[in-house]
Amino acid sequence: MKDPAKEDKDEQNLFERMNEEAKQFSALIGIPDSTIIDIYKAPSDWEFILKIDALLEAAVRRVVKASLLGSDLVDEDRLERFVDALPMRGRTSLIELLRATPCADTEIQLIDCVRRLRNGFAHDITEINSSLIEVIKKRNDKSALIKGLSYIENYNEADLIKWYEEDGGFLRYGIIHGALVFLIAAYQNVLQ
Repeated sequence: MKDPAKEDKDEQNLFERMNEEAKQFSALIGIPDSTIIDIYKAPSDWEFILKIDALLEAAVRRVVKASLLGSDLVDEDRLERFVDALPMRGRTSLIELLRATPCADTEIQLIDCVRRLRNGFAHDITEINSSLIEVIKKRNDKSALIKGLSYIENYNEADLIKWYEEDGGFLRYGIIHGALVFLIAAYQNVLQ
């Protein structure tokens, strides 16, 4: 039988190792080492989702720019301005360009889901005190959001929603975990 205390310790050690590796990426985009932990500990889910989205957007822009700067013939300043003007979502967006990089579909799906949730929070101030799961449950794309944010391969949606309702930190942890996976992969595969 598995020891829950040992599993919690192993998970905490994994998170700490991932956070340490992500600090390399943080330095590349000019944010403090504590940013990821500070985002995780945000006092409200509203603040958490806005901040994690801002972090992911900065990371996506950096990955896309690095991927496109493979030639001496490219005007770096023009490319930077072009990429900075692109929207995150849509047919001609950063997410579509990200699909042309070695980034995994699970990370792209996470980034897209975070952006959709961010838009839901940012455009409705009445949600400022709502939990992430409350906002998700009201949406037509609830199942897609849960799948994209959970980083759990097989699950029963009703049970997972119940767990998220009981412990909102569990959902935040899944989102942070996915963001760390993206930041580490981006640093290792594209930016290094």
